[in-house]
Amino acid sequence: MESKNLKYYIRPGKMTAEHTNVDAYIMIDFSYQMNKRVYVSDAYTNFTCYNRLGSFIETAAFVLPTSGEEIPLTGISTLDRDVKKGFIRVSTILENQYVEKVLKALHESCCVLSLTFDDGSTQSFVATDDLKARIFDAFSK
Repeated sequence: MESKNLKYYIRPGKMTAEHTNVDAYIMIDFSYQMNKRVYVSDAYTNFTCYNRLGSFIETAAFVLPTSGEEIPLTGISTLDRDVKKGFIRVSTILENQYVEKVLKALHESCCVLSLTFDDGSTQSFVATDDLKARIFDAFSK
């Protein structure tokens, strides 16, 4: 039997490095389901990190700087990696109870995606107008 939930897909949007001296960016997308106004599924949150580090991603989390809350992305799985081209693509899961909070925070520019790599380095990324517009489109449906 087919689900009566609406399926949402936020097409890849860009996040840039929080610090301007870092030459890196991310293309991120979200897939989730809603029943009317209620988020009813985890969000598959996939992203490609372009940074030329050649490192694997150990942890990823959305951080809300105003409250200090850290919302982890779980189930990190490397889908593709090319050190020569300088990218790594991963699949993750944003748990259901955080989907609305994270999307709203990204849209309002009060959320950072923080990545920790297997070499011990970290990088943080902020939403661009491109990603905010894609999230706004999803909110409009």
